[in-house]
Amino acid sequence: MKVLRLLLLVLASSPITDAAVPHGAILTWFGSSGVTYRLYRATVHGGPYGTVAMGLTGTRFVDYGVKVGRTYYYVVTAFNNVESDYSNEAVVTVR
Repeated sequence: MKVLRLLLLVLASSPITDAAVPHGAILTWFGSSGVTYRLYRATVHGGPYGTVAMGLTGTRFVDYGVKVGRTYYYVVTAFNNVESDYSNEAVVTVR
């Protein structure tokens, strides 16, 4: 089972009061019903990738574990008794 495409949007933050809102990356992808997803992140193109989240039932995730000014590379897999191949790699630089 191949996840078709990983789309990536960046969630920019701004201070609401004196406290800054965390920056994050909004990740969305197309997939299949009846599966769960695992999201992976790397700091270099092609990995190695570390697990960000697993057991996701939806096709959207906000990754707040990122730092401003850094570039991250993401892939997602589908899981239904067996894990699929990695999706295409998406890249984001958090601003």
